[in-house]
Amino acid sequence: MTLSNLSPALATEQDDAEKLLYAGFYDYARGAGREAPGPFEEIAAQIDKGNVLFWRGRTGIVVFEEGSAPGRVMLSLFALHPDKQKSGLGAAMMDDAVSFARKAGYREMELYTLQQYEHLRRFYERQGFVLERVGPRKVKPDGKMRIFMVKSLDASSSEPNASACQ
Repeated sequence: MTLSNLSPALATEQDDAEKLLYAGFYDYARGAGREAPGPFEEIAAQIDKGNVLFWRGRTGIVVFEEGSAPGRVMLSLFALHPDKQKSGLGAAMMDDAVSFARKAGYREMELYTLQQYEHLRRFYERQGFVLERVGPRKVKPDGKMRIFMVKSLDASSSEPNASACQ
């Protein structure tokens, strides 16, 4: 499934996807005390499933994964190129990600981010996400607190489309 601004990454574009993720998450990782973002170990598998989408060429990248409950999709990675950050484009990119998930039949979208990034929480709240819980990540725990947020997609279908996110 493709929207005009979102296009699935191809296996041959894995390096481009990783470079965009690295650039988009560089400041995030440094602020979290890491030297660099990544590694993005699951990108090849997510590309194969059609869950990695470039936004407006290489302006941004969206990665979906299976959600924590039926009818839910996880927005696992969401990054704009650093040259476009703080430009207002993040809201447009989120709108496209939400539309994509809604058309795939999901009822809710979830995400998480480090608790220390209040500006990201405010951004996600402006996009309609609400705080679900605060706590550590269950997979690959690192001792850092995260905020877990969810957004209703008001989807008409109760079951996700298996081809959209497996």
